[in-house]
Amino acid sequence: MNETTPISDKVVARLITYRSLLSKLGNGSDHIYSHQIAELSSGTPEQVRRDLMTIGHTGNPKKGYNIRQ
Repeated sequence: MNETTPISDKVVARLITYRSLLSKLGNGSDHIYSHQIAELSSGTPEQVRRDLMTIGHTGNPKKGYNIRQ
């Protein structure tokens, strides 16, 4: 049996915020770092990484996170 852990409402709200910010980003880059997302969302890079890992999305230390994904 495969059990899934429910995602808290706070994490869902932050993920929605990240998606909204990234969809409005027009810098022409394909990648963004967690510290950049944190600055845009008034959060911390650690929180951004934890939130994205919750949904199975990991970044690359050299490139950051793929914006389109």
